[in-house]
Amino acid sequence: MTDFSQIVSSEMRELSKYDCNGALPYLSLTSKFENVVRDLLAFRLHKKFQEQKFQQEQGLFAIAREKTFKKKKVDIAIFEREQQETFKLPVAIIELKAVAQPTTIVPFLEGLGNDLKNAKDNLRESHPDAHPTYLGLLLAREARALSPDRTGAFEEIIGKYGLLEPE
Repeated sequence: MTDFSQIVSSEMRELSKYDCNGALPYLSLTSKFENVVRDLLAFRLHKKFQEQKFQQEQGLFAIAREKTFKKKKVDIAIFEREQQETFKLPVAIIELKAVAQPTTIVPFLEGLGNDLKNAKDNLRESHPDAHPTYLGLLLAREARALSPDRTGAFEEIIGKYGLLEPE
């Protein structure tokens, strides 16, 4: 059985200023940076799932970014594949929140919990046979990283993250 918590943790640890050809710090500082990280994580997972060794050991998987279940979007959904064009029910749902200052983490955790609950409810309503792993990711960016003039801003934009317990 594939451990999506471990795979996502590993990919999150690898996010760095070198992703997006060096554009990640700039994009993180100048936009709603959780969207940038969601896109990047989805792309990294997509690449990981395309590796022949991964497919032989773990199976075939596909990524959907902003997948809608019963009018509610989830950030990232992972589907098992039988063949190139055939998708099964989702095997993992990932919700990601980002916060610029660690002092405001508690409301973001509450929001992340609500997002996961809504994702579960909507998925169960639309696909009652699906029993995916639910992962909640919280990214905290240090306040010092908010100024692009400071050298520290580009050293490490993506800070600590937490994996909430999967279902």
